[in-house]
Amino acid sequence: MPASLAVELCGLPGAGKTTVARGANDRLGAAKVSCEIADRDISAAATSRQRVRRRAASALRESVRHPGHTAAAVNAVLASGQSRPRDAVAIVAQWLTVRDLVAASHRTPGVHLFEEGVLQRLWTLGLRGDHDVSQRLWHSLEPARRTDLVVVLDLPPTEAVARLRSRRSRHSRVQQLAPEAMLEELERGRRLLDHLVAGSPVPVVRISAEPAPELVAERVAGVLLDALIDAPIGQ
Repeated sequence: MPASLAVELCGLPGAGKTTVARGANDRLGAAKVSCEIADRDISAAATSRQRVRRRAASALRESVRHPGHTAAAVNAVLASGQSRPRDAVAIVAQWLTVRDLVAASHRTPGVHLFEEGVLQRLWTLGLRGDHDVSQRLWHSLEPARRTDLVVVLDLPPTEAVARLRSRRSRHSRVQQLAPEAMLEELERGRRLLDHLVAGSPVPVVRISAEPAPELVAERVAGVLLDALIDAPIGQ
C-alpha cells in the first residue's frame, strides 16, 4: 500500500497558508501525486454553514469515540485561561475536528495538506490564553492523530502587518487592531510559534514565506515529494 503523509502548514496570519496549500496541491497533482487539502471544509474559503456543520460532525464523532481524550482536551483548554467562554468552546471544537481529520487522513494513501493543523490550533490557544498547556495537549494526542510533518512558513512580523493591512478579507482578529498594536501582537505570536516549534514531537521544516507565493508553493511541494518518498510503505 502506498504511503500516506499528513502535513500541516503553520505560520503567522498573512504568511499565505491557504495560497501556498492550494499551489502545492496543484503542483503535486500535476506530478501525478494524490493530494488533497484535508481541512478545506473548515478553512476560511468554506462558507460559515459548511464550517459549522463539519466541525459539529467531527467534534461529536471524537467525543463519542474517545471520551477520555475529549475530557482531557476540555480540561486543558479551561486551564489555559481563555478570556471568553465562547473562545474556549470554539477552540475545543476546533481541536476535536483536527483530531478527527488527521486520523482520517492516515487511513488514505497520498498527501493530506492541512492549512491549519495541530500546531496552528495550539498557537491560537496560546495566543488567546494566559497559560501554556501545549505539552498537555501534545501528551493527550496519540500518534494516529498527529500529522507527520509540520511546515512553518516563516514571515517577519513587519511583513505580516503589511500583508494584513492590504487584505480585503478580515479573517484574522489581528486585523482589527491598530498598526502598532498589530505589530506587537504579531511579535508575540512569533515568539509563541518559535516556542511551539521547539516543543513539537513532530518533524519540522521551516521555509521563508517572503518570496512570491508561487515560489513558496513550489518549495513546499518539493519538500512534500521528498517526505513522501522517504515515508515507509503502509504508513
